[in-house]
Amino acid sequence: MHSYKTHLVAAFLNLVLFIALYFPINNFSLNLDTNLCPTFDWEIDLPLIEWMIIPYLSINLFFVLPLFFMRSGEARKLGIAFGVCTIIGSLSFLLIPCENSFHRNIEQGSFQGIYNGLYLLDYQFNNIPSLHATYTTLISLTILPNIKSFELKLGVSMWAVSIVVSAMLTHQHNLIDILSGIALGVIAARFMKYGNILLSK
Repeated sequence: MHSYKTHLVAAFLNLVLFIALYFPINNFSLNLDTNLCPTFDWEIDLPLIEWMIIPYLSINLFFVLPLFFMRSGEARKLGIAFGVCTIIGSLSFLLIPCENSFHRNIEQGSFQGIYNGLYLLDYQFNNIPSLHATYTTLISLTILPNIKSFELKLGVSMWAVSIVVSAMLTHQHNLIDILSGIALGVIAARFMKYGNILLSK
């Protein structure tokens, strides 16, 4: 039987941890002498695809998937892995306080208000790693083995890819942010699988 209480408690604690670390570090970085994040020349020419903000924000729905595809014991491990990723990511933000190399300028368009709200909350720091990529990778690798339907598994995979890609096409992250975020998510997922001694009851 699924334990929704375990899922909800883990989600709440991780939300509190994220808010307590992510936003203060982002504000702290405003006062630092930062450099642009490492960027390939071709990245600068990537167009901003405004509607990709939809899959970008859909990560908030993606967070709900473990509720349906993981049991309480697994959810507890996932919650711990999420917290560890948030802490590691936050330490990286402090040690590598680089600035997003994309120019933020949404003057017109149907999604202007959404982007303006995003820019108001999320400054151009906290880039390496992309926690969007980390969280999406971690959830995907932990729930996909539990999904029996090929069609559903394919749909979840495509959704995950769209979330990760959207982080670049909305100009929120550079490639190195994405790759480091994916790597952190993979490591965390492997730890969940083989770290039963540390995560056992």
